[in-house]
Amino acid sequence: MIDLNLKILHLETKAYDIELLNTALSNSALKFEKFNVASKEELVNWLDNNTADIIISDWDMLSFTALDVLAILKARKQIVPFILVVSPEDENFAANAIKEGFADYLTRDRMQRLPFAILNAIEKFKLEKGRYQNFSSKLTTESLLTKTEKMTKSGTLEIDLLTNARKWSPGVDAILGFKDGEAEQSYETFINCLHPDDTDRVRREVDYAIKNLDKIDIEFRIITPEGIIKYIHSKLLFDADQLGRNYRASGFIRDITDNKIAELKLLEANKELNSLFNTIDEVFFLRDMVQSKLIQISPACEKMYGYTQDEFLGDPDIWSKIMHPEDIHIQQSNLLKHNAGEIVFSHYRVIHRVNGVRWAESKIIPSLDENGKLVRLYGVTRDITERKQLEQSQQQSEQRLRELLDNSTDIISVTNINGEIIFTSENVKHILGYDKGQYSKVLFDKGFVHPSELRAHQQTFRAVLENPGQVYSFSYRLKHANGNWVWFEGTIKNLLNLPAVNGIVANYRDISERKEAEHQIDVNRAGVQEWLLKRSSILNALPPQIALLDENGSIVDVNESWKKFGKQNGLQLNDYGIGSNYIAISDSANGGDELEGRNIAEGIKQVISGEKMQFSMEYPCHSPTHKNWFQVLVSPLTEKNNKGAVVLHNNITERKIAENKLSQSEQRYRHIVETAQEGIWVIDENLVTIFVNKKMCDMLEYPASEIIGKHNYDFKDDSQKQPTIERVSKRVRGVVETHESIFTTKSGKSIVCNVSTNGIFGVDNEFIGTLAMVTDITDRKAHEDALKKSEANLSAIIENTTDLVYSLNKDLQFITYNERFKTTIEHVYGFKVSIGGSALALLSGLPPKIAKKWKTVYHSALAGRTLSFVNEYPNGNEKVYLSYSVNPIWKTGEVIGLSCFSRDITQQKTNEVKLVTSEANLRSVFETTDLYTILFNSDLKVVSFNKNAAENALKYFGKKIKTGTSGFDFFPKSRWSAILQTLEKVKNRETVSYEVVYDLKGGRKEWFEAKWAGVFNAKKKMEGVILTLNLITEKKLAELERARITADLIRRNQDLEQFTYIVSHNLRVPVANIMGLSQLLGFEESVSTDFTTTLNALSGSINQLDNVINDLNLILEVSKQVVEKKETIVFARLIEEINIEIQSMLQKNKVVLSCNFSYIGQIFSIKPYVYSIFQNLIVNSIKYRRDDLDPLITIQTLVNDNKICISFEDNGKGIDLNRSGSQVFGLYKRFDFSVEGKGMGLFMVKKQVENLGGTICVQSQIGQGTKFLIELPL
Repeated sequence: MIDLNLKILHLETKAYDIELLNTALSNSALKFEKFNVASKEELVNWLDNNTADIIISDWDMLSFTALDVLAILKARKQIVPFILVVSPEDENFAANAIKEGFADYLTRDRMQRLPFAILNAIEKFKLEKGRYQNFSSKLTTESLLTKTEKMTKSGTLEIDLLTNARKWSPGVDAILGFKDGEAEQSYETFINCLHPDDTDRVRREVDYAIKNLDKIDIEFRIITPEGIIKYIHSKLLFDADQLGRNYRASGFIRDITDNKIAELKLLEANKELNSLFNTIDEVFFLRDMVQSKLIQISPACEKMYGYTQDEFLGDPDIWSKIMHPEDIHIQQSNLLKHNAGEIVFSHYRVIHRVNGVRWAESKIIPSLDENGKLVRLYGVTRDITERKQLEQSQQQSEQRLRELLDNSTDIISVTNINGEIIFTSENVKHILGYDKGQYSKVLFDKGFVHPSELRAHQQTFRAVLENPGQVYSFSYRLKHANGNWVWFEGTIKNLLNLPAVNGIVANYRDISERKEAEHQIDVNRAGVQEWLLKRSSILNALPPQIALLDENGSIVDVNESWKKFGKQNGLQLNDYGIGSNYIAISDSANGGDELEGRNIAEGIKQVISGEKMQFSMEYPCHSPTHKNWFQVLVSPLTEKNNKGAVVLHNNITERKIAENKLSQSEQRYRHIVETAQEGIWVIDENLVTIFVNKKMCDMLEYPASEIIGKHNYDFKDDSQKQPTIERVSKRVRGVVETHESIFTTKSGKSIVCNVSTNGIFGVDNEFIGTLAMVTDITDRKAHEDALKKSEANLSAIIENTTDLVYSLNKDLQFITYNERFKTTIEHVYGFKVSIGGSALALLSGLPPKIAKKWKTVYHSALAGRTLSFVNEYPNGNEKVYLSYSVNPIWKTGEVIGLSCFSRDITQQKTNEVKLVTSEANLRSVFETTDLYTILFNSDLKVVSFNKNAAENALKYFGKKIKTGTSGFDFFPKSRWSAILQTLEKVKNRETVSYEVVYDLKGGRKEWFEAKWAGVFNAKKKMEGVILTLNLITEKKLAELERARITADLIRRNQDLEQFTYIVSHNLRVPVANIMGLSQLLGFEESVSTDFTTTLNALSGSINQLDNVINDLNLILEVSKQVVEKKETIVFARLIEEINIEIQSMLQKNKVVLSCNFSYIGQIFSIKPYVYSIFQNLIVNSIKYRRDDLDPLITIQTLVNDNKICISFEDNGKGIDLNRSGSQVFGLYKRFDFSVEGKGMGLFMVKKQVENLGGTICVQSQIGQGTKFLIELPL
């Protein structure tokens, strides 16, 4: 007995049914107390005083029905499990009544299910009651839940899957965009809120989950009444009944819009980060130090090291190949720092797979775990090779500069604004005798600068401070460490405003020897003047105006030229100024002569006083009609008893005019020279440089002062000295030539130059030097070398092509060519092509018109144009066609040469003629096809169409098709959107086909099959679209008729099944009554023999009819079970279950069951079907065994073409397939009547296999056993 005391309320008015229920309860193992109620009043009275555990009721009890009882219970809020008892013919009705709230139903012929139904209903009730109480508890905390839902943007809901009724919390209303209680809580409300793009998917996934799953977790979008799109996450759990059918769902929905937007932004950021990660030149990496494994590295590793990402991630020892052996200690030292958690910056060398040794800079950040153990390294590495090379070059440059400064004859010093030494060159020691420390001190000693120049020195220093960037020249005497005065001249410039200098830079050199020479010249000049004064006849004969002054500056004598000039210019002084003070006259000059007069007066004073040995100045003396210039020269007059000066005024107008013209000419020349893009280099007859322009200095990286005075070959490799001298010797003979030469710059870099030289000859045609125009062609040579290297790689291809291939540099010189070009040119034109040879030389041998055309082609290509053209040549009675292609070769945005091709396309031209003929044929097909064909351009403008399209456009659409009209004119506006979508697919190289129907005038419909295909050019750009329309109205009408017939057959089949069902169920009660009546008649004792015989015959017929009805119900049940839930079925376990069920049969008949499921051991299918198939075939093999052999049954599985094959083979009697093969699987077909059976087994097996989507066949011979082969889908 089951330990459960049940209080059962039975509502029934029929005594037979009451007894039927009592019998079923008595035969069960339930403990119960049963109460009978027959009217509504009794029911209400009983419910007022009692509580039932379960209610069992008939449907109709004359004065009230089961629905009335259910209504009473609901009104009283009494939740009690309610089981309905009905007649078998009312089973469908009862099944629908479950939706009203009944827990279960029973038919009176299956009362044996009553105990199970009671227990299942009570268990279901307990679950419902628990959920109801839980829900009630939730309602008491509704305020808290509402706040929580608002905070989390969530809501709860419950769905009755049988009635489709829904209940949800206010949070759901808020999510859907409604106020609390504003919207009806229904399926339609929810569906209407779904985003149109998500509606079908959500319906599909929910329907599938309800039928097959125990929960659903889904994301979708909704649109609120305000038009706001939200992202929603929902999770529902399903409750199932005892048959495994889901009848309720409960769960939550949550607004995840903010999270979704953040995810999308994060995804976009990740895309940008990945893009940056994949394109940046720096190498980012992540290394797991626990596993000693590289986890990630950016694609820049291939550029940095020459190894790909896959190679880094796949080879743990790759760093041993990359790290420079001499820098491995750096990595080891860094590891110690990483273990201590220190961020490390380091420079080291690596070995690039292709480019050799490179410098790298790394920043590596360690990550330690909670125990301080190093677990990961995050790093970034960049290539700093160019920076390292620049640093080394800069260090070398600084060292060279320092050596130049220290060994130069010039002293360079830098002082601050206070005049304190910041820097001075080391050569101050051997030039002035001071070391650098002494020089810093003595520079501020007033005695360091000669007293005569001290004032000028101070004035110059003040001017320098006041005028930054202005260069001032000076000439002073400075005191040597040995006490002697030494003359220096130089320049000084204020560079305090330049942060890199921040000082006043002075550059000066010792000119003592030059000063001594000048002094000696002055002494000699004074001797000449004395000699002139003593010889007045000679003095008067001199053209300059000469006056002799005494020591006070008064004129004591003048020559004839002075007097003549005075007369001509109206001199207002008596006796031509003799006796007048010339210094005073000059000092008092005014107007435009004021400055010159004061300068002359000051100069005379300095000469007379001995401060200067000579004074000279040029000054203008213009008249209203003429411009005149004079030079005044003042020299001291020293005699034994007389002191004074000789003043000489010389008319230099002609010289000045000539000088101005020469200056202007020189300025123009110098501007041309200094702005020329070529270097200009002039050497004298001894190969000594006398002039270089700025461009030449920039090319050699030397100032002009370091080039002038040196030989040309001093700036070349030693091996170039003799060839240079030999070339210059040709200049002597007047030879003009152009050659390439390699110079070495100041930084040690080699530059390749194109040098054009010409000899310079004097008035007597004597050789006096060489003029060279120098062009830096280093980059061009590099381009040519790169071009040659590239062409070397293509040489094999070029030499094996039938084309004529050659390339030229910018000067139209041959760089490379294939053998076919060389032999063809030599054969046709008699010209021998050579590397470096000029293409212009080849053109000079061609007719002028052709040569001119090719020159134009080459110049256009050098300007960046790609030229292609075809020339036609006669060849007997036929023609030969040659195509030409001249293409610029680009390098960093500059054309560095030309690549040229020529090909014989005579055959191609012939093929084109054939193609035209072929196109004509194609056009003929185009016009004769049944299809309506239209060609559109990419804007859907009509380009072409066939005759069929033209005729039927007017017929079907009432519009005449014309070239240039829009294709949209022929489509209804309702289809424009679909047409645009189709065009997008066609642009993606997709061919689109579909069927479309058009409503024509008169109520007719025409169906067309439309096909769209793109027309693409060689660059895969869509040039147009082809639309073909095929009239399929007849075909479509046939399909519709076929669909109508199919639907009619399905309906008739359903009617037949319904008829079969009605027959099978409606006959059960009459048959049962007849069987009962025949049994009662059988109990009669006084009956005749004929009556007994007739009764037995009637009983046999009735039993046979009952078996047929039962079999029919079984067949219908098989058809219904196909909707049952599928599950994974393990064959070995299935065999174990069957063994247990038929264990006695197996043991009794000594059956050997051999199974091999090694190929596949399970299947996802409907278990009752598979179980029945296996059981029927095993039992059949046992039933139809041979008497002389113990039964051996072999079951195997295989997989073939995505199907599982199951074979059942036995050693039994076998079947005569020749006689009965077509009836093996027939209903009630039996072939061995020695064994009891009905002929249902194999019929049921075949039906179940087919319901699973499979097939079954049989192989058998009499006396040798039978083999069944089953194929089921995986």
